Amino acid sequence: MGDESPPAGAGPPAAAGGRGYGAAAMALHWALALLILVATGLALFREAFASQGVWMISAHKATGLTVLVLALARLAWRPGPPPPPLAGEIGRREAAVARAVHHLLLGLAVLVPRAGWAFVSLAPDARPLDYRGLASVPELPLAEEDSASFAWHEAHELLGFALVGLLLVHLAGALRHSLPGRETLTERMLPRRPRWLRRLVLFALLLWLAGLALDLAGIRLT
Repeated sequence: MGDESPPAGAGPPAAAGGRGYGAAAMALHWALALLILVATGLALFREAFASQGVWMISAHKATGLTVLVLALARLAWRPGPPPPPLAGEIGRREAAVARAVHHLLLGLAVLVPRAGWAFVSLAPDARPLDYRGLASVPELPLAEEDSASFAWHEAHELLGFALVGLLLVHLAGALRHSLPGRETLTERMLPRRPRWLRRLVLFALLLWLAGLALDLAGIRLT
């Protein structure tokens, strides 16, 4: 979710240790990644587990609002320390694609929950935004209107699918750079400790892919 700088020429690969992102940037990146997987996964699994839909959609809203807060924090962090330079084997075209994907992912991490918040706020019926026991999140100051609420709902879903598509592109690029001899790029954003973080991300990803498969296949389990 961070910016990628253009390659500074055909230099040696970035050395492990001093050429990675800082701890704060890594924490924001991985927190956003995990929460986006959870928020979109809840929406995907909700159709398959219809009997559990009430608490799942409530958790989806709370997680989405947290994504919005963290995405805004990431935007505020952008003027901070510059990202480490890319390795010399990364071409300019590939670097430009990586930058575009990162910018779009961060933008959608703001727009998707914002559209959902507008949809809930405009809906004539009560659709509370809460953090499971904490005080309810106030609705946006918008006049209730069913047609506008529907339009924002459709925008929320379409932008959400765009976010899912970009996640797949981002993951494909990360997997490509995880191949032997090409680990330099992914190692810039992988913390060395705790090691369980990588397993947690992999588990969340596999669970998310299972939800995506169920949703695309139209399978209903309950």
